[in-house]
Amino acid sequence: MQNSRLSTKHLSLTLKINNEERYDLMLTYFQPIVRFLKATPNLSFIIYPLIVLSWEFIVRDGKLVFESYYLCLMVWGYGQYRFCGKYRIKIGGGGPGLEKPPERLVTSGIYGYTRNPMYLV
Repeated sequence: MQNSRLSTKHLSLTLKINNEERYDLMLTYFQPIVRFLKATPNLSFIIYPLIVLSWEFIVRDGKLVFESYYLCLMVWGYGQYRFCGKYRIKIGGGGPGLEKPPERLVTSGIYGYTRNPMYLV
């Protein structure tokens, strides 16, 4: 009988095809989920607020208090994130996020005052 312990090496599900090729099911089925969870905007504007709401729900015995000025701050932060990202792409080239950095140094607009406008949020 084999040992039933699992190590981190065995957590990835694999399937043998033609006795030679290995097809990783983890990449096929869970890659979109992992990519979603690793994206900074999804973390900042979806996952972290849900964690905070869940925590507050637990701590306050099922009662949530809605403070509208926090929603305003979140909308402001998201707007700044979108505006600065589009401005950087328009002036500096490249793509969104860190996967494709700008082709040119952006020193105008908000980037003339700070190297990372999200510091201002």
